[in-house]
Amino acid sequence: MKPNIITGISENASYNCHNNIDLAVLTAIFQRTDSRNDRFRLSDKQFRNLFQICPSFYLFEYGEKVNTLISRCYEDSESMYWDYLAIWGFAQCLQTLIFDRVHSNSSDNEFTKLYSYLNIINVNRSNLKDKAHYRNKLFQSFLFSSPYSWEFSRHIKLSKNCITYNGDNIEDILFKFFNVEKEENETDKSAMIDNINSILKTAYSYMVGKKLFMPYHPQKDIYSYYYFHPADFIELYQNNRALFYAYLDNSVEGKVTFMKKAFVYNYSLFIISSPDIVMSELDSYCKHKDKILDVLFLSNSTLPNSVIKKIKFGPYRKTNE
Repeated sequence: MKPNIITGISENASYNCHNNIDLAVLTAIFQRTDSRNDRFRLSDKQFRNLFQICPSFYLFEYGEKVNTLISRCYEDSESMYWDYLAIWGFAQCLQTLIFDRVHSNSSDNEFTKLYSYLNIINVNRSNLKDKAHYRNKLFQSFLFSSPYSWEFSRHIKLSKNCITYNGDNIEDILFKFFNVEKEENETDKSAMIDNINSILKTAYSYMVGKKLFMPYHPQKDIYSYYYFHPADFIELYQNNRALFYAYLDNSVEGKVTFMKKAFVYNYSLFIISSPDIVMSELDSYCKHKDKILDVLFLSNSTLPNSVIKKIKFGPYRKTNE
């Protein structure tokens, strides 16, 4: 069941992202997953090279322009004002997905945010059944770990080809933000504003499944292969439990990587359905059961699974130790 791992460009090679915003956005996310820092953050230099945007303008000045736009609508309608705030809050989740300030979020949240967003794309591109179920779980994890307002999150939903707030497609409002106008005296910032607008539109389009193109990404190990191919991940479990659990066991050994950790999170998302089965199979196949459970318990804080909760707070762990 082990696939042939694709080899290709070296780790230090770079994509030619100029004039290709789709490629630049996904490359930024790939570089984050490959990052050696614990928050999977792009450096200022990496961000500049990919997008030709000043980091401080991206993080602060652009938002000030949007906030000015939102403030104007308060005079027209207070309810509209709160809708705008909620939708801009979501847009900021996409903005900080690409690049954010140092120490603005916890390392676990940053991992889950990246994991959930990119995995939504993986599900969109797959032939899995019940895609809506997986997309919704991942979307809620993305919002929670961004973090996004709990009050607003109760009203925002990922639907097919769009996101809705209070049942209404958010695109008309969202694209007002993504088309922030340049002032006459800001000709020097015009290109940066256009690039930011394009970044956010692209990130949104991938999340809702309007864009499915995935550039070649070197799959350095078995874990990256199975992350990008969720249907094969499930098939491996169904057809070769011993090999599946060997990979799971090895994923908690040695240095922690994004893809190793994602393998355990995908075990929770796609496989786990019964406490008894989980504990029985971990006992049968894995030397590092407790380490695997520790990662599963950690995953449950941002990717909830009722089965994991039962294992953590029920009798299962004690009776199987």
